[in-house]
Amino acid sequence: MDLNDSSQLEAVNRMAKFSIEYYNTKYKEKGKMIEFVLVHHANFCRSLHGVYYITLLAKDLIKDDGDEITYQAKVIHDDIRSGDIDVEIFRPKTNPSKKKYKIKKNGDDVEEEEEEEKTERKYWVVELDDGWDVYHVVGGEPDEYTRRLKYLEKEERDLLVHYSEIYCASDGFDLVRPPPPGYCWASPIDINDSSQLGVVNRMAIFAVEYYNKKYKRKGKKMEFVRVHHANITRASRDAYYITLLAKDLIKEDDDEEKAYQTKVVHWEFLSGGESIYVEIFRPKANPSSQAII
Repeated sequence: MDLNDSSQLEAVNRMAKFSIEYYNTKYKEKGKMIEFVLVHHANFCRSLHGVYYITLLAKDLIKDDGDEITYQAKVIHDDIRSGDIDVEIFRPKTNPSKKKYKIKKNGDDVEEEEEEEKTERKYWVVELDDGWDVYHVVGGEPDEYTRRLKYLEKEERDLLVHYSEIYCASDGFDLVRPPPPGYCWASPIDINDSSQLGVVNRMAIFAVEYYNKKYKRKGKKMEFVRVHHANITRASRDAYYITLLAKDLIKEDDDEEKAYQTKVVHWEFLSGGESIYVEIFRPKANPSSQAII
């Protein structure tokens, strides 16, 4: 998760503090109590519930020695139905300074750092410590395809690495071609198809309305103009990665169309009905840039 994104950091901090309260309540009678300091890093998996893998720092309030201790928490949030939050795992990080793998800058060459002799291997995705330390992952948790990447032919592996770099560089927004056949990750939506455009426009308008309601008290309001391009990941819930253009309705002398990125999650219930929520809404970092090819 991007902890530089204030909305994501707010959600992660809430889950981290909840896990601390859980720990303090559980071990109060044993004379244990800790205080939340900060989140070091976090990963997120979307299934029927939101699952947070959080690595956090906390202080021991009983020993009062000033040391910050590293903990790992797995927190499950039923944000669609009941809103319940449950802590499934809370534990000290076994070795805060050591990771099982070291990834080079190009994200492709990995050196194993256990007791074994170091050997260079080719990976596209690396999973560490049961979900807490995950790097260069497309679309969430590593799956069977990515774990088997080292066995693929070079051409197919290179295609996947290229796709991964594009996905990670743009957070899934700037894809102009689907992943290689057999991989069910984010793919571009053909907005020249009226039926697909109708659905994407609906999600984009929902996101703009969300923005207007959220920032109404701050005197901000925008008007949807059109969708520039969009991608979709289909799973139990569809995630739309939409780049849209909108106008500022507050600044009367500003008719400029500005580019925004929004991630909208849509879930249709088998019993009928639906749930739509906005996970990301932000200005596009470089409005003049085109989708990455």
